[in-house]
Amino acid sequence: MGEKMKLVAELLGIKEIGKEEKTDEHGLKWRKYKRQLKIIGRRKFNDVIKDLPKEIEGKMFEQEVWLCVDPEYSWHFKTKLGRKQLLITLSEEESEKILTG
Repeated sequence: MGEKMKLVAELLGIKEIGKEEKTDEHGLKWRKYKRQLKIIGRRKFNDVIKDLPKEIEGKMFEQEVWLCVDPEYSWHFKTKLGRKQLLITLSEEESEKILTG
């Protein structure tokens, strides 16, 4: 597993942190949230590969993020889309922080 990788996490929940709101250049409103995630694998093209070491797979963590609160962009507030859990692919930088502790 020496190559750069993007971890995939299942969204477990989401909580608002404060009421500060900002508006972007497109007029969309954003607020800061803390989301709870659990690592389930790594992304390889369109697939989620579940071959991580046991100490990483299943690891839970929280992440502070700015999320869009406009109704048409509220997908991230749903912990499930249909019958499937919502999965989030983490960037290479975020993945590296988790992998190195």
